[in-house]
Amino acid sequence: MADSIVVLNAGSPSIKSSLIVLRGKELRVAARGQIEGLLTSPTFVSTDERGKGVSEEALPEVPEAREKEKEWLPKSFDELAVHLEQKFARLEADVEQMRKELREAEEQSEQLRHRLLDGRSF
Repeated sequence: MADSIVVLNAGSPSIKSSLIVLRGKELRVAARGQIEGLLTSPTFVSTDERGKGVSEEALPEVPEAREKEKEWLPKSFDELAVHLEQKFARLEADVEQMRKELREAEEQSEQLRHRLLDGRSF
């Protein structure tokens, strides 16, 4: 999974979101979602990375718009949480490997120091 950022913008009459991913050395918007008109005629709209409409759904009442928001957002947060957990696990493994290599280098350094002090050749 590519490195990604989830951006949420909660304004008074709307909630907007974007999924930004790292592609190569560039950040790209992979998807956008929006619930607009929360206080009037709520509508859920989503687009892909090219800005092409993926879905548009009218939500007749404010409570239904809020339910759609609850239905859509937790999925994104769950996916983000899984991604972050996996990344953290990889970082932990990398740190442990670096600690192991550091211990080995310290042992080798100590052995070399003793050889030098004893006047032994390498």
